Amino acid sequence: RRSMADTKAYESEVLMKVFEKIDKDVLTALLLSGMDSGKMIAKAFGDLASNSEKIGNLNISPDLLESLMKR
Repeated sequence: RRSMADTKAYESEVLMKVFEKIDKDVLTALLLSGMDSGKMIAKAFGDLASNSEKIGNLNISPDLLESLMKR
């Protein structure tokens, strides 16, 4: 069991080293490619929230929200 755990730990370490070398935007695009539209919209709103100090005014119409919710 220990050797199996060591193998898994090594595998994870190697993967993390590979991911470190990939551009963040490329990695994000790859991860989002398999994501459904609802999760993508949630991520977009999360990105807006994390950059809220850079946004002066943001208007999101009820029509836009409704159309996003239908997806």
